[in-house]
Amino acid sequence: MSTSAFVTRNDGSLVVYQDAADRLDYGIDHAGLLRNGDTIQSSTWSAVGGVVISDKGIVGSLVIAMLEGTMGIVRNHVTTESGLQRVTTFCVEPPPTCA
Repeated sequence: MSTSAFVTRNDGSLVVYQDAADRLDYGIDHAGLLRNGDTIQSSTWSAVGGVVISDKGIVGSLVIAMLEGTMGIVRNHVTTESGLQRVTTFCVEPPPTCA
């Protein structure tokens, strides 16, 4: 799984930082999950808190969604044609402030 916009915290959880006014797209690459010609059959996104999800899609091994807002938890559940499943959960938070 590629998570270039994601930051891994010390506890292993994933977070992306965006301002409450941002509307940004994020992708999760599941190339490592797909073997022997397997493909992603479905990708389901959900959010709780102050995040709204829109413009979802699948491009090859990449699942993509547009996120608005901050202070929420986002979950993506993919299922492949062969029946493999992966759930990725991450936090969306405002950028850290400069001191």
